[in-house]
Amino acid sequence: MFRTLAFLGFALLLFSSVGAEESSPSRPKIGLALGGGGARGGAHVGVLEVLEELHVPVDAIAGTSMGAMIGGLYAAGVPAERIDRQLSTADWSDLLDDRPSYRDLVFRRKEDASRYLVDFELGIRGGKIRQARGFRAGQNLAFEARALLVGLPPENDFSRLPIPFRAVATDVETGDRVILAEGDLVESMLASLAVPGVFSPVEIGGRLLIDGGITDNLPVDVVREQGADVVIAVDVGTPLVDREALRSAFGVLGQTSTFLTRKNTEPSLSNADLVVTPDLRDISSAEFASTATAIERGRAAALAMRDQLSRYALDDAAWQAYLAARRPPPPEPGRIASIRVEGARRVDPRLVLGRMKVAPGDAVDVRALREDLVRVFGLDYFSRVSLSFEPMVGGDAVVVRVEEKDWGPTYVRFGLEAEDDLQGDAFHAVRASVTKTLLNRLGGEWRNDFQIGSVPIFRSELYQPIEFRGRFFVSPWIEVLRQHPALYDDEGNRFARYDVHSGTAGLDGGVQFGSVGEMRIGLSRSHIRAYADTGATGLPSFDLDAGGAHLRLSISTTDRPAIPTRGAEVTAGLDVSRASLGAEADYDRATLGSALFFGAGRHTGFVIAQAASALGSTIPIYDQFTLGGLFNLSGYAEGEFRGSYGGSGGVGYHFRIAALPAGLGKGVYVGGLVEAGNAWDTTAEISLDDLHYSFTVLLGADTIAGPVFFAYGAGEAGSTKLYLTVGRTF
Repeated sequence: MFRTLAFLGFALLLFSSVGAEESSPSRPKIGLALGGGGARGGAHVGVLEVLEELHVPVDAIAGTSMGAMIGGLYAAGVPAERIDRQLSTADWSDLLDDRPSYRDLVFRRKEDASRYLVDFELGIRGGKIRQARGFRAGQNLAFEARALLVGLPPENDFSRLPIPFRAVATDVETGDRVILAEGDLVESMLASLAVPGVFSPVEIGGRLLIDGGITDNLPVDVVREQGADVVIAVDVGTPLVDREALRSAFGVLGQTSTFLTRKNTEPSLSNADLVVTPDLRDISSAEFASTATAIERGRAAALAMRDQLSRYALDDAAWQAYLAARRPPPPEPGRIASIRVEGARRVDPRLVLGRMKVAPGDAVDVRALREDLVRVFGLDYFSRVSLSFEPMVGGDAVVVRVEEKDWGPTYVRFGLEAEDDLQGDAFHAVRASVTKTLLNRLGGEWRNDFQIGSVPIFRSELYQPIEFRGRFFVSPWIEVLRQHPALYDDEGNRFARYDVHSGTAGLDGGVQFGSVGEMRIGLSRSHIRAYADTGATGLPSFDLDAGGAHLRLSISTTDRPAIPTRGAEVTAGLDVSRASLGAEADYDRATLGSALFFGAGRHTGFVIAQAASALGSTIPIYDQFTLGGLFNLSGYAEGEFRGSYGGSGGVGYHFRIAALPAGLGKGVYVGGLVEAGNAWDTTAEISLDDLHYSFTVLLGADTIAGPVFFAYGAGEAGSTKLYLTVGRTF
């Protein structure tokens, strides 16, 4: 019996030793320390791509600032190739902005953005003028990160991610380094890159956190604490510059901020086993337009160290086993048990829920939830919108957390438009809107538009949704304006200019299609007075009433209001003037305008077209269709062609020759446009044989003050126009 027990004990000990040997690591545990550097951090992606190509495994990651953003995404299971594609093609001016993207705004806010192109908003609250928050909250950046994480298993314990991960931040109250190992991954990444003066601090666990580069810009020791035997560090920090670069105040200020990061980086460099240092001397930390270049520099630096890195490479079988363990299949989706809104004070939660398409009982679909959050953010009531899950009986509770703008609920926006054809005709306008939002729980608002300059305008509209989804609305409005249209003879010579005063009151009802557009139908009454301001004596004057019904359709899916690169715009209208509705003349007027933009990289082609018809009636001269002016047969004067019927079409192209620094605008463009069109008094006159043609070349910039164009238009018979414009769009 004793011998039997001894034998069993020996066998058990033997097999235990064999199992321990088989489960012990046959290779060193490799960790990656990714440093902070702003736009220079794109180089991390290139290094990750080379590590994958060489089959070098990564068992732990710690990152700071942009290193935390890229490292966190990679650790969660996002392939390096996908991160590369996303960062290289991103519109960084939108990504670093806290306002909703133009394409995602509800249509009324799109109207504001397209008319008031100065990128500046004031608020009025408690009788005081308030400025929008100076720091960015990183809302759009967070959206982009969450989109990349769609479909990956959510995990609040960063040690249980496919690759264990740590983010480094700094406590702004104490100055202490904070290592984030659990919680919301995206919030942790945002906290790590919250550069002071650029992004707002992020509160996590009761601590206000900012950029980790202040305390540890290259967290090699954090990777070692995760158990790494070999640490590969990627240093993308800004180096100190020499005296020649310190001749300006900005140079000195930049050098002092670099001190903080370089001082804490030096010990980390000596503690790493391998250091990859991409050549980023010509890329600044704020030059996000050069992210694709930074990625390539990272690749080049890692490939230059191929021999050192290849020592840790796995064979094909081991690499495939590593990938299989790192990328487990996604979990089965759960069910949504309930949805609730937190953080709303002035905004009724039903307005938020009314913009969401997911509902209790649906399967958890992170992509659909993200699209819902985009729609909620597009209301433009909030500075931040986020989402979390709470397990409960019967599924998950979806919690939508909102942070309302603290400078509302009344907002002031500005616009500027000026045009000079350098031949004596000029137009200028300064615009402002004052919109009081959230008049009631349904989201009613009162918008007042003011314009001074060549065409003074005042318009006031009460916009009242009649249900929480915001689809159906009623809208009473008034408008007063004064304009000075010119009249031309058949030779293109101006023979008169009229002074026209009009006042209109209307009542509309309609339906809004979310961010895409709206349709409205209504009645209006007007009074119009017009007399010849310049021209021959004896020209007729007008003092008349107008009244009728109207139908309007507006659609916009473009990516930006000023110089679009993709998407479409369509406007259509039908006006029915009748004596029974107060008019002095019976006539009909139908209009259609459209523009289609299709872009690839820096290239954009576009097609524009418009048409008008009197539908067999005779339109008074003051309401006729006109052609002429920039982007409307540019080689001719504005309003040079006039009639009851007309149309024009054009094909154009623009190319972005340079990007503007983040926060200053989208870019600088060159392009051209070929157009053809005419206007006629009757259908019998309509003929393609008498079309007028125009060719335009232009140089433009999409800036925070609005688009700026310098253009040359050439028509037939030597008709040419030069334009210098601000605030004029396609």
